Amino acid sequence: MTEEELAWLGAVEIARRVNAGELDPQAVVEAHLARISHYNPALNAFIDLDRQARAGSRGSLAGVTVGAKESYQVKGMSWTWSSPKFKDQRATEDSAPIAFFREAGAAIL
Repeated sequence: MTEEELAWLGAVEIARRVNAGELDPQAVVEAHLARISHYNPALNAFIDLDRQARAGSRGSLAGVTVGAKESYQVKGMSWTWSSPKFKDQRATEDSAPIAFFREAGAAIL
């Protein structure tokens, strides 16, 4: 499957294929990171990006990527609440929703 095809697979299909062993979860992560790297300079959608993100191979969200708004705590990433006042703040732990995503097999970008 090409990077372009991986980039357009839906979350349900990604999880189904990863759980069935038909798709490498890291291939999905890498495809999505490549797309973000290509388009983000123009869109500025990500202020912080975990290029080392890992997706699980089992779970209801296995292989799915999630981009979290900076109002959610993602351990080690910017946690600014969209305010310049907090521009240097980094989360020291994952918030409950982010922890749930990780436990379900998602990669937090």
